[in-house]
Amino acid sequence: MGKRSFNIEASITFYGMAQCTEDLQGITCMQCLEELTSRLINFCANRNGCYYMSSSCLLRFETYNFLLAATIPTYPEVDAPAPSPYSVA
Repeated sequence: MGKRSFNIEASITFYGMAQCTEDLQGITCMQCLEELTSRLINFCANRNGCYYMSSSCLLRFETYNFLLAATIPTYPEVDAPAPSPYSVA
């Protein structure tokens, strides 16, 4: 779980989490999450929040703090700009 701010048109903070079922560990969990991430681009395009899951893992992001944690890790900005919103034809 964590949060990250983007400065697209206005500063916006996204809160997110990724989780695997207990039967997946290590590389198998990462493969499941990477598969969901590749599908997330189309499934969650132009949304302020999204919940996407398979039978073994899930990804969720929102523009509000849905995480019930006392401390939420903040991920630093990277050199690359945020991707442009995906246009739906």
